[in-house]
Amino acid sequence: MSDDIFFCFDSNTLEISSKDLESFDEFYLKKIDELKNYLENEGYDKKIRLLFPETVLSELETHKKKKLTNWIKQIDNYSTNISNFSEIKKITSLLNVNEHVDKLKENLLKDIELIQLPNDLKSLFENVYERSLHKTPPFKQGNSDPGFKDCIIFLSLKEYARNYDGTSFYFFTKDKGFTQPEPKNYLENEFKKDTNNCLIIKDTNDFIGLTKELFKLDLEISNFVANKLIPQIEDEFSNFKKIKIDSVEFTIQEIELNSEEITQEDLGDKINIEFVLNVKFNDDGEVKEINDLKKKISIDKETKKTNLVSNYNYEVSE
Repeated sequence: MSDDIFFCFDSNTLEISSKDLESFDEFYLKKIDELKNYLENEGYDKKIRLLFPETVLSELETHKKKKLTNWIKQIDNYSTNISNFSEIKKITSLLNVNEHVDKLKENLLKDIELIQLPNDLKSLFENVYERSLHKTPPFKQGNSDPGFKDCIIFLSLKEYARNYDGTSFYFFTKDKGFTQPEPKNYLENEFKKDTNNCLIIKDTNDFIGLTKELFKLDLEISNFVANKLIPQIEDEFSNFKKIKIDSVEFTIQEIELNSEEITQEDLGDKINIEFVLNVKFNDDGEVKEINDLKKKISIDKETKKTNLVSNYNYEVSE
């Protein structure tokens, strides 16, 4: 299980402004720059990793190339009428727009990871085509917007997530093919089923606000686990006397909670906490040990109400 949290961005949350398009030497993405500065200042830059889908980066590239090309044409037009601009025209004639934008992209990706299209493009587009026929989310029922870009983003993110396990991916988008309740639930469930990771779709571009909520909540949950759940678990297992392994019952000699193996799984409005216990038991006079006795409990983020997700994976008794 990874401790990382991933933030992935759709282009409609980036607020690509005229200032960005007019900026010559960078992709000016105010929201992203503010987020990166906040993460670094608060020491969260090693905990939250930023992702751009390849299709989103391609959109940024297209905007930038178009603006630079128009900018060069304007300079050339001025230079034909004003003699003082002749030297500037010489400079613009040496500028290769594609190479320049490639350098800007390389600089942008120093601290933002790129989600590339899956290697098997044939399979990708067959999947996209099949989903489009059946209007499977993020394609929208009865909508003229084809949704191909959205589908490619989702499938690319899903393929990327297969490299991780039990990790939270926050996807920021304003697209209703993702954010409306029915497709949102469908896509989040599909993502969980296919990758064993959690997708949380957020209809916001308040990236810093969400980050503050996450780490405030993380502290609240940690305190709740330490002050309430762990004492409950310890009180419960202190009464265990027997454990059954492979249908054979053994006497427990010692049992303790492995605090370093407590894991959290963010499910949006809930968090699953898995506890791992080490058990020493007597096997015909020989002391043996297992370290994978587990129990999983769900916590509602708002109410802190708990529910049992899965009880002990071995049969234990008093």
